[in-house]
Amino acid sequence: MENIPSNITPSKILEEYDRGTIDKLSALNLLITLINNSNDNNERCQCVKFLERLLHLGLPVFKFLENLMVSDSHSEIRILSSSLIAKYFQNKAQKLLKWVLDHEKEYNCLVSAIQNLQSIEHPYAKELLVEEIQKILNTNYLIQGKSFTTKCFKKDLKRLAQKKQLCDFSKQELGEIIINYYTIKNLKAKFINVYYELENALITVLDLSDIEYEVRGWKAEFNNNIRELSQITGLSNLRNIKKLYLAHNYISDIKDLIHLRKITHLYLAKNQLVAPENLEYLKMFPDLRILDISGNPIAEKINLSDFRGVQIKLREHFHYI
Repeated sequence: MENIPSNITPSKILEEYDRGTIDKLSALNLLITLINNSNDNNERCQCVKFLERLLHLGLPVFKFLENLMVSDSHSEIRILSSSLIAKYFQNKAQKLLKWVLDHEKEYNCLVSAIQNLQSIEHPYAKELLVEEIQKILNTNYLIQGKSFTTKCFKKDLKRLAQKKQLCDFSKQELGEIIINYYTIKNLKAKFINVYYELENALITVLDLSDIEYEVRGWKAEFNNNIRELSQITGLSNLRNIKKLYLAHNYISDIKDLIHLRKITHLYLAKNQLVAPENLEYLKMFPDLRILDISGNPIAEKINLSDFRGVQIKLREHFHYI
């Protein structure tokens, strides 16, 4: 490991380059040195982001990015490297992205690879997405060694295939299906008793209520329930959810739900919703029809006139406004 002067930072390197104090090759080498030797992963990520400035100058960094993409221990570094390769080296990205899909285990890295394929304007991008769908069709279980089958996904995919061939789907459509599959697979591995329903191979119903009560005897592992929405990895990627059940948890902030614009039924009973900001977030669902916030302090503060056309449960019964 090289000794790095304490005053060398990613921002300082770019600043010196912009001033003309160092040339582009020196800037590149300094950034690479920091990436390879720094113990601060935030600093390393910043260096990779700054590499994009130098990529515009045609510097030969593909091999370096390739190595980061397949072997770096930090998932965010792998994601950033993958995105730069997909953006600037599309003709060389096919084998690398296929490698990611075949070998990567980290959820966010897999999702990033799919999103990169959605953006690549090259025939192989759709080919790889179709291959990934075929993998789902040929897989019997969401998680190897567990009894969570892929039957629901396979049934929906086969129904879709009767309407049109997989190759006739757009990259966006294929990618969205795959990301939904990755997401439910990840949630099943984390929470076990996840209930979901599909429509056109996309998650439309998700139930993570009261996950403490795991019938397989794993209660001790889940005795804290869900405290933050960030624990539900990939929730923001399930943009077709209409019914979301999160009752009997310890959630105190629902800001991250506002991106799920298709929600019609939202069940948040017996959480820890205290802050009035949560009431403002609840107003941001244009299609909301049923809302259960019973057992939360904000139920006492709600202005029912703000939710016309919505059935709201504040205590024992629903109110229709």
